[in-house]
Amino acid sequence: MVEAGPNVIAETYAALIGAAEAPVLDTSCAALLALSREVHAQGFKAVLTGEGADEAFAGYVWFKMREAARSLDIGDSFRPSTAIGRIARKWARPNLSFGEFARIDAMIGGPHAQSIMYNLVARSGDRYYSQEMKQRLGSFVAYEDLALDVERMRRWHPLNRSLYLGYKVLLAGLLMTQKGDRVAMANSVEARYPFLDEEVIAFAARVHPRWKLHGFLGDKYLLRRAAERLLPNEVAWRRKAMFRAPLAESFLSNPPPFVRDLISREALARTGCFDAAAVEHDCALLRNGEAAKLGTFTKLGLGGVVATQLWHHLYLGGGLCDPPDLGHTPVVESAAAQPVAT
Repeated sequence: MVEAGPNVIAETYAALIGAAEAPVLDTSCAALLALSREVHAQGFKAVLTGEGADEAFAGYVWFKMREAARSLDIGDSFRPSTAIGRIARKWARPNLSFGEFARIDAMIGGPHAQSIMYNLVARSGDRYYSQEMKQRLGSFVAYEDLALDVERMRRWHPLNRSLYLGYKVLLAGLLMTQKGDRVAMANSVEARYPFLDEEVIAFAARVHPRWKLHGFLGDKYLLRRAAERLLPNEVAWRRKAMFRAPLAESFLSNPPPFVRDLISREALARTGCFDAAAVEHDCALLRNGEAAKLGTFTKLGLGGVVATQLWHHLYLGGGLCDPPDLGHTPVVESAAAQPVAT
């Protein structure tokens, strides 16, 4: 058993950024890095993991919330669920217009079950990005980088559209990299994914949505019905629990020297990505034991500031801190091979 408290997160986070070769907002990825280290120590070379089951069979709470809202819709002409979703997103990010939410939905064949959650994560950019960063981004949103066949998606059931977006975004960008292959292989452990077998995905795509989300509460319904043939009911029908870990307070309540260096005004000015005053203000709240004032998504974003600063140090020039031993030496492209910003 691996107990992944704040000390494990703080001690492992630098190695996590080195292994992921990218900024990582979710501190639970550090817990999985520690877990894969223990798996390797016990002599195992490969493990089975469940990534893909929630995307195939609607396991996350946001799928339930979206389907509950959609129950208010009547045909194609009366869709209050769309207005409800955009009002909720407007509350989370009041600086964005309803027109901007409509533009985003048009890009991704939405609205989607994940729209509100992704919007809550994105609000950290409003809080922490420097003015220079905001000006450089302009009206750009990350959805523009997704290669989605929106016309094809519009022919699918709305739940299947949301599941597909999960495959394209959360699964690929977080669960398969920062929580999967990279953290496992950093400790020479191979993760294998039965639910991502091509035939399993193809089968799940053909299953009617009612067998994925049964009513508003029956998540992963078909999978649970299959599991009850082999497992006790209390296991097959156990309520889903999110895999969570302490957030930014893990390494900012009492920051180690390298973290203090990363969030210093000098280091923040050197990278130019973040508003030093906003970062200082919220770090002070954590040091004073007032983490509750920030909320989950703000703490997630503040951890992202530290992660981005460390990633910049490791892969984009250094000079920001003296990090702990990563267990390996990051491979940095030569200056000649790096793209030039214009």
